[in-house]
Amino acid sequence: MVYTNPKDGGTAPSGSDAFNPPVQHKATVDSAADYHNRKIYATAAAMNADTYALKGWRGFTTDEGKEYRHDGTGWVLTPAAGDAGVPFRTAGGKLTAVSVVPGGAVRTAVVFPAGRFSVPPLVIPSRTDPSREITVGADNVTALGFDLMRGYASDTGVTRTGVTAAWVAIQMTSTDASG
Repeated sequence: MVYTNPKDGGTAPSGSDAFNPPVQHKATVDSAADYHNRKIYATAAAMNADTYALKGWRGFTTDEGKEYRHDGTGWVLTPAAGDAGVPFRTAGGKLTAVSVVPGGAVRTAVVFPAGRFSVPPLVIPSRTDPSREITVGADNVTALGFDLMRGYASDTGVTRTGVTAAWVAIQMTSTDASG
């Protein structure tokens, strides 16, 4: 049986173009330069038996529901969100400049995009200010947001202006921030 994906407007090869076992080959782009950029839809067994697949092709197994890519020698599973090493959810941003007095700190509430995280993520703040006297930290982290702290460790008596900071939040699995 030949599988097609109506969402992509797929059509099954026929006649002299038919494969044994049948695998649907569908161009994902129309330019001549991307002639070998194809995506196939088949059972895992049919996809693995297909001798026509070339490096760079993508495949979707209709029985497993998984994405693969061909590396020139065989099919390699494409990592999906939640797989080992691939974050389930991420967010990031940069806060606008603020002024910080010597020895002082500024707390700024950060709100994550609605529904992005299901558990409090790991938050990694980063100072974007070139001064080594500026410190950053994350406090009160929840699934909804956190407080970004920016401190100025100086005894110069001069207020530091234009202090910005960036941050990245990561949730590795659907139930845990780390993983």
